[in-house]
Amino acid sequence: MEIIQFIKQNELAIYLSLGIIGLLIIFLIIKSTKKIILMPELIPYAMHYKNVRAVLSTEDWQRLAKIKYKESKYRCDICGVKARLECHEIWEFNDRKLVQSLSGLTCLCSDCHRVKHIGLARKMGWFGDALHHMAKVNKISQSKARSLVDIAEEQVKQRRDEYSLDLTYLNRYSHILPRKYSKRENENCMRIGGNY
Repeated sequence: MEIIQFIKQNELAIYLSLGIIGLLIIFLIIKSTKKIILMPELIPYAMHYKNVRAVLSTEDWQRLAKIKYKESKYRCDICGVKARLECHEIWEFNDRKLVQSLSGLTCLCSDCHRVKHIGLARKMGWFGDALHHMAKVNKISQSKARSLVDIAEEQVKQRRDEYSLDLTYLNRYSHILPRKYSKRENENCMRIGGNY
């Protein structure tokens, strides 16, 4: 009885205390959850060298890149540095229909770009530098960065088939590009040194 009477007399104070505790818990959860802003984007092996640059001429690719640099105010879209910039393709994968679709282009510094292409960074001897940059940008430990790379590598191993290359995103640049692009551009990829 005394507990019920105490609750009735102090109902407002109890609700306020529970509310403050709840807000504190939510704040701590949000604070401890870090948003990863830089992750590797690994391409299925069968799709290596089948990309925008394998379809466009060097001049057309450079024109697109310059547009992206200007849109990004000549800064990396991820870490914000004003350094050597590179244009990067953003891909979406439909693993059920086996479609690799270009969904955007972004402006990256060479360090962020190495993280996106961590497999190439490994081949070129830049893996440690790329991992360090990924950890720094995401404000995580190098071991956490390494585990995220491992996850990306496991994910790409599941993608063994050749995908249809959808470049219809490029049609928004029809004022500077020479033709209309389709959902099946694989056959239009140029052969370069035995690779596509």
